[in-house]
Amino acid sequence: MCLSLSEGGRSGASGQNAGRPKENGKTRLLGVPTVVDRWLQQAVSQVLMTKYELTFEEYSYGIRPEKNIHKAVTQALKYRAER
Repeated sequence: MCLSLSEGGRSGASGQNAGRPKENGKTRLLGVPTVVDRWLQQAVSQVLMTKYELTFEEYSYGIRPEKNIHKAVTQALKYRAER
């Protein structure tokens, strides 16, 4: 697999689509990731997270470890109370 990735030969798995009905009667195809796809996504995520996590400000509440909407709202209310 590593050789395939380094040569740019990796592409998504074919036939891994699931159809979901839409309100207009048509079907929306959704790609279902394979185990290998999820493994690669997680590996890339971990590498990027360790690189960029240090550059985020402490008050940045995007999709980050130990950060969530509840903590963001709590902090916003604290800032508002300080005014």
